[in-house]
Amino acid sequence: MTGGKKKWTSLLLLSSSSALLTCVLVEVGLALFHPVHFRRPPSGNLKLRLFHRPSAIPGLSYEMEPNREIVRRGIQIRTNQYGMRDTEPSTETTDSPCRIAVIGDSYTFGLGVAAELAYPKVLEKRLRNSPAAKNCPFEVLNFGVNGYSSYDEALLLRYRVVNFDPRVLIVGYVLNDPEIDPIQPLHAYYAKLEWWQYSNILRMIAGVKYRWEVNQLGGGDYYKYLHAPGRRKWQSVVDAFSDIRQVTAPRNIRVIVAILPELELEFKGRPWSEYPFRALHKQVSELAIQNGFRVVDILDAFSEHPSQDVVFPGIDDHPTPLGHELAAQALEKELLAEYTYFFGGKPPEPASATH
Repeated sequence: MTGGKKKWTSLLLLSSSSALLTCVLVEVGLALFHPVHFRRPPSGNLKLRLFHRPSAIPGLSYEMEPNREIVRRGIQIRTNQYGMRDTEPSTETTDSPCRIAVIGDSYTFGLGVAAELAYPKVLEKRLRNSPAAKNCPFEVLNFGVNGYSSYDEALLLRYRVVNFDPRVLIVGYVLNDPEIDPIQPLHAYYAKLEWWQYSNILRMIAGVKYRWEVNQLGGGDYYKYLHAPGRRKWQSVVDAFSDIRQVTAPRNIRVIVAILPELELEFKGRPWSEYPFRALHKQVSELAIQNGFRVVDILDAFSEHPSQDVVFPGIDDHPTPLGHELAAQALEKELLAEYTYFFGGKPPEPASATH
């Protein structure tokens, strides 16, 4: 080896060693004084597992445990033998033309309210008290699971919900449903860890990239970023709706997409005319219609009331009991107005007027 080659080899080794030492020092410094929380491996907090477990469904990271009963924030949460926050269905399989299944996330699950106040069960009660109940023994099954995305819901439908033979499927859509990365706590807890998540430096780089994408694709708004056309997060919704159509169409299951408003903290208390996500509601609605689904935009019902009345105060943006009631009313109106389409048979006779 010539002297020049030795010199360059020594310089390369020295540079590599210096770079490695710098990385080690930065990694230690971040870990000790400024740990990076973005995509940090979960601590193993068992509170996140209160009523969930790893799912046996391919591609689905977690599901609710059956036959569990807990109290969270003063609200009783009980799951039935199928892992649903619901009473036991009359039977698993049925030929009833009046069974409705609802899939969705924590809005559908009813986080923050009693099970009977979540919109699926309010809808069931309203339908059973309607004139149509003379012809149709309505049953509404709540398959909502905290943190689920459209991708997760499509899997749950394919592998579990169809086993209950619903005649109608309601998809509760919330504007974070395109989120397919394990950002939310439950997803983070049950997802398989990537090797780079163990490094503060690499998590910091990933966080910078994430914030750059939010700014570039969503103008700094998270929900607009999730719905950026042609990108993988919105594409996950496109694929999920297509999968829902492929599962439901051969079985003659009618589908309604119920779009639930997202009320960020800074919007609460402001007039509905300033609601910033109308274009996203339209985008979801158009995709649903392209797949042959009906659409009920719950924004229309919510906007008749002050925003602070339909969602909980503070950082919680989940519907209040009034919000759930309004959602159920809007869905009931659509189902009964198009009774023949959804359930077949003769439409119910209107209630006779009394004088």
